[in-house]
Amino acid sequence: MSLARTWDTPLIRPMGQCPKAMWENLFFIAVLFLACWAALLRFWGQWLGPDVPSTGLWSMLAAVVTWAVLFMKSADGARIAPARYVLACATLLFLYALSYPAMPRLVSSTLAVLAVSTGLLAALPPARRRCSTGLALWMIASLPLGVAVNIYFGYPLRLLVGWLASCALGGSIDALGAGLTDGNNTVFIDAPCSGITMLRVTVLLVGVVAVLCQLRIGATILLALLGMVLAIAGNVARVSTLFVLYGMGEVAPWLHEWTGLLAFVECAALVVVAALYLRRWEQRRADKVQAPIVSLTSIPSKLRIAVWSALGLSAMGAAMVPFTTNPPIHQATGIVTWPTLIEGEQWDVVAPDKEMLKFQETYIGDWVRGELRDSGRNILLRQCDAPTLTLHPTDECYRAYGFNCSTLDAWVDSQGHLWSKFLAVHPDGRVFTVRQCFFSIDPDVTTTAESLSEWTDGAKSWPDMASWYWAAARPGSGVKRTFAVAIAEAQDGEQGGEGIDD
Repeated sequence: MSLARTWDTPLIRPMGQCPKAMWENLFFIAVLFLACWAALLRFWGQWLGPDVPSTGLWSMLAAVVTWAVLFMKSADGARIAPARYVLACATLLFLYALSYPAMPRLVSSTLAVLAVSTGLLAALPPARRRCSTGLALWMIASLPLGVAVNIYFGYPLRLLVGWLASCALGGSIDALGAGLTDGNNTVFIDAPCSGITMLRVTVLLVGVVAVLCQLRIGATILLALLGMVLAIAGNVARVSTLFVLYGMGEVAPWLHEWTGLLAFVECAALVVVAALYLRRWEQRRADKVQAPIVSLTSIPSKLRIAVWSALGLSAMGAAMVPFTTNPPIHQATGIVTWPTLIEGEQWDVVAPDKEMLKFQETYIGDWVRGELRDSGRNILLRQCDAPTLTLHPTDECYRAYGFNCSTLDAWVDSQGHLWSKFLAVHPDGRVFTVRQCFFSIDPDVTTTAESLSEWTDGAKSWPDMASWYWAAARPGSGVKRTFAVAIAEAQDGEQGGEGIDD
C-alpha cells in the first residue's frame, strides 16, 4: 500500500454503525478546544467588549452549529479522524504554542482557529469533509481582530486602493500615501473605507456559500481569490466616488455607509453567481471522473500511537503556554516632559477618568490629557519608545463610545506636517472634529522646548497610526521616540465638551 493511501486511511478500523467512533471524534475535538482555551477565552472577552461588534460571535456560533448539523447527519457512518488531519492539528497546536508569547495576537489567534477548524473537518466522513472546507474560512473571518487586521493589512490595502483609485480617476489626481490629492485637497482613506471590512465580510460570505454549495477545496480557494479581487475592485469604485464628492463639498456621513453597502451588495451577488457556476462545474466533472477506491486498512499501530502522542504533547504545550506569559503592563518611557504651549495657548492637565486609568494600565508608554485654556479644545498627548499597538488610533476610541466617525480633508500645519482629520458624531448630538499626527522626536531636544511647534520642528511625521506603525516597526527606521498628538474641537456650540480623548 502506498504512503499516500496510508495517510488517507483512518487511525483505527471503521466502526460502521457503532457510536464509539462518534464519541472518539468528539473527544478529539474537545482536546483541541481545551488546548486553545486561552485564545478562545480572549475571543469571548473581545466579542463582549464595547469596541468589537458581537456579529463575529454569532457568526462563529453559526459555523459551529452548521458543523454540528453536518456531523449528526453523518453520524451513522462516523469514522475516526484520519492520521494526516490529526498530525496537521498537532503541528498547528505546536506553532500556536510557539507564537502565543512572542507573536502578535493576529498570528496566534489564526493558528488556534485553524487547528480547531481542521479538527472539525477531520471528524466528518470523507465525502462530507471534502465539501465543507469553507468552514475554515467562515471561522477565520469571524475572529474579533478588527484593530490588528486594520493595522497589519488595512494600511497596505489602503495604499493599493489609493493607487488604483488615482489610476481610475486619472487627470491630476495622485496617490499620497494612504490618501488621494488633487493638489488642493487631500483626503485620506480611513479605516472604514480601507476595504478591510468589506474584504473580511466577503471572505466570510465565501466560506458560508462554499459550505452551502458543497464546494471542494480547489473551488473554495478559487472562489475566495475571486471574492478578494471583487472586494478590492468595489472599494476602488467606492473611494473614487467619495473623492469626487469631496471635491464638490462636505460629504454626509451616511454616504460612507451607503456607498460601501452598495459596493458590497454588488460584490456579494457576483460571488454567489460564481459559486453556483463552480458547483455545476464540479458536478459535471464528478460525473466524468470516477472517485478512487480508498483502502480502509488501518495504519500500523506504532505509527498510530506516534501520531496521537504528537497531538497529546502539542495540546498540553498549547494549554500550558498561556500560564507562562504575562499581559503587557504600563511601562514608563523614563524622564518625560510635555510642551506647555500648543498653538499659542496654555493648557491645563485634566484628571483621568476610570476608562483612562484602565488604558494607562496597559499602554506601553506615557500620556497626559488636557484642555486648552482659551478655546477649550481637548488635548491628548502620548509618548512611547517602541512601536506598539497600544498606541491605537483615536477614532477607534470614539467608535467604542458610540460615535460615528467619517474622514475629513487632511490638514497641513505651518511646518508642513500632514494631519489626518475625522468628524465624530454622537447620537446625543455631540459633534467633534478631531485631528491627529504622529511625530518622531529626539528626547534631548524636547526636554528643553516649551511649545509644540518646537517639539515638532523638522521632525518626521505620519498622519495616522497605521502609517506610523509600518514606518517605525521597519528595521533601521531611526524612530527613537514617538510623540502622538490628538486635538478635538467641539462643533455643537460648546467649547471643549465631554469629548473622548483616547
